[in-house]
Amino acid sequence: MSDDFSADIHTTGVLTLNTPLSGRIDSASDQDWIAMTLEAGKSYGIAAKGSSSFAPVIPGLFEASGTSVGPVASNGADQVGFRPPVNRFDGVHFTPATTGTYFVSVAAAEAGDYELTLFEDAVPGGVFPVPTAWRWISR
Repeated sequence: MSDDFSADIHTTGVLTLNTPLSGRIDSASDQDWIAMTLEAGKSYGIAAKGSSSFAPVIPGLFEASGTSVGPVASNGADQVGFRPPVNRFDGVHFTPATTGTYFVSVAAAEAGDYELTLFEDAVPGGVFPVPTAWRWISR
């Protein structure tokens, strides 16, 4: 099976505001990068939702060059507040300092389908039912 989105800045995946994007993690070693254009000073929410018992995670955000926006730790105790997904959902809030292209990565411990959505400000009720799972990222 061919990978749907590459794990680098050359990905064909593009996420637009309020328009869900479907993707697939093909194995535990697969990671999808999705491009998005964000405006400086605006807050964004990015939600990843898994299908069935599949639990996707958003392990990182990257600048246009591919440089990580901030450190990511698997134990959830780092300064950007990353935590494992809860109830098949994962999400981050991010306010970029500069306008431009950013990339969000999606991964998982197993193969499965996911839906990724970009929201401005807050995620509407019902899209992400476990607010304690939100993570804040700042630079």
